[in-house]
Amino acid sequence: MPLTPGARVPGVARYLGRAEAAFMPTPAVEARALLRWSGPFTPIGEPGVRTRPYLLTDLAASIRLPRWGTLDIELQNLLDTRYPEIRASGFINPGAPRTLRTALRFPLTTP
Repeated sequence: MPLTPGARVPGVARYLGRAEAAFMPTPAVEARALLRWSGPFTPIGEPGVRTRPYLLTDLAASIRLPRWGTLDIELQNLLDTRYPEIRASGFINPGAPRTLRTALRFPLTTP
């Protein structure tokens, strides 16, 4: 069925956003907090359904290690919010639960 003017577009959130704050307590440490949010959307194949809006909070830090590189630590979805990343035709792909990620970035040296 074709969309009519003013109809909700399936699978597209009404609003979407993110805001990040960062600070450096020392020259070797950077800390960040990130808020990500999404408004309700109508799942594809479910014209009478609207999902709930959600808000996610992430915390991260980058620590410079002399002669090694930079250690990145990130805690995503701090509050372990349950949200539908994708929902269509009655099937739900849930969003990621609370996740701890770490990475060690090595500097590239040139000869």
